[in-house]
Amino acid sequence: MKNRSIPMRRCAGCGQSKPKEELDRYVIRPMDKCYEYDETGNAAGRGAYLCKNSPECHKKAQKKRRMDFRRTD
Repeated sequence: MKNRSIPMRRCAGCGQSKPKEELDRYVIRPMDKCYEYDETGNAAGRGAYLCKNSPECHKKAQKKRRMDFRRTD
């Protein structure tokens, strides 16, 4: 039996790579120009991951401007 690899994602706040289950996903909503919490983890759109239950990571991501809305067109 093959061992399945664990999907790793990087936190936008602290920059640590962690298993996907340990992070919350936020998806950009272009019409509202804001991020929303993605409960299912597979909503359409550009996403960012932050550590669960970590207000420090939320603050760091905002300070580093990693959660800002950027339009490229």
